[in-house]
Amino acid sequence: MRRLLAFSLMICMSAMPVMPRCADDISPARGENDTQIRSSKEQKRQAAFREKMELMGRGARVQIAMRGSSAPVQYAGSVDEISTEGFKLKMNDRTLRIGYDMIETLTSKERSYKAAGEPDPVRVRTIAAGIGAGNKTKIRLFSGQRLGGIIQSIGKDGFTIATEERALPIKFAEVTEIRYQKFPAWGIAAIAVGAACALLFVLYAATYED
Repeated sequence: MRRLLAFSLMICMSAMPVMPRCADDISPARGENDTQIRSSKEQKRQAAFREKMELMGRGARVQIAMRGSSAPVQYAGSVDEISTEGFKLKMNDRTLRIGYDMIETLTSKERSYKAAGEPDPVRVRTIAAGIGAGNKTKIRLFSGQRLGGIIQSIGKDGFTIATEERALPIKFAEVTEIRYQKFPAWGIAAIAVGAACALLFVLYAATYED
């Protein structure tokens, strides 16, 4: 027994110098990798804000929640100037220079437009960008045709809407009316019921296996 304890103690002592070296070798690499991942996510985040702001354009009315505080500070106003690093937000009493890295959320205060005469493609683009890709919208074209669907992508001259039948490219100059369409309450309820049923099925399957 004593020989076994002594042998075990020798193994433990010989392993002690090795363990810190392993930790030292792995930890910096892992920390560096985590930093790179966070930096990449932040760059994509800022790029998304920049793209949305450039599509909405000068004069767009927006609401912004700022980062870096437990209780987010919010500002509302109209966009005055836009650059690659940020933009100027014009409010009633002052104008602020806001960088894309300072933003927590960016939402449009305008989500509908109806042309009084000739369509205004710039206004349509502003509203489409404010609604955002992945959200539902209803539009009316200059021809009188009405369409509804999910915005798939937004460009400088038009956007793509996925209807029940197919994806349609639409020019902003063709749109006389556009508005945001909320997801119906019955749709939210259906998703909740579906999720609950899926959970019950998993629990039942796990119980059956036991």
